Amino acid sequence: MKVLSLIQPWASLVVIGAKQIEVRKWKTTYRGELLIHASKGFPGEYQYLCWQEPFKSVLKTAHLSVENLPLGAVIGKVVLKDCKMIVDKPEEFLKEAEMIAPPSPERDFDDYSVGKWAWIFSHAELFKTPIPAKGALRLWDFEWEGR
Repeated sequence: MKVLSLIQPWASLVVIGAKQIEVRKWKTTYRGELLIHASKGFPGEYQYLCWQEPFKSVLKTAHLSVENLPLGAVIGKVVLKDCKMIVDKPEEFLKEAEMIAPPSPERDFDDYSVGKWAWIFSHAELFKTPIPAKGALRLWDFEWEGR
């Protein structure tokens, strides 16, 4: 199954459904189920974000915090519905993408610069038990028996 590695706290925000768009510099033609891997690295500046709003309150609703975010593991899955180039300012892009979630805090979780690619997710699921995995850049394959 295809996997996308993300740094925390973004990996957890995706699998709890709080972040339905992941912005990348590159596009993909892949559509369908996608496992989300939380990278092993967790830089201090990203740990700091977990104490700031809106990150802190959104993570808290899922009983997550900087102390218990899983690292170096596949932590959940989503469905990659679409991949669209950002050609307008964030508010207009989110409206055009027909986001179910309101523009904020979604807008606060990423950089919606024109020319980047928005990967649009649905059906987020956080696994009860993380699956240890090394991770990789770009999309990578993972043998998963839970499919």
